[in-house]
Amino acid sequence: VPAKNAITLNVRQLAIQEDSVHIEGTVASPREVTLLQQALSQVSSNGRVDQTPSRIVAPPGSTPFSFNLRMDRGLKAEK
Repeated sequence: VPAKNAITLNVRQLAIQEDSVHIEGTVASPREVTLLQQALSQVSSNGRVDQTPSRIVAPPGSTPFSFNLRMDRGLKAEK
């Protein structure tokens, strides 16, 4: 995630299931959405962060975001 003074991040939903992560919330501007997406792509296991439609109604002065990404959490499949 970008430095604390680089973006104003408000996470409203975080869902993790195996290697899939969904994160949704608001930031202060569209530029901050881009910064967040770039930062998340650096920790994504495949380098991709897919932007999805946000279900959040953002308060005035903020911009909603919604991303899906894959992360290697070091989990081993049970047999």
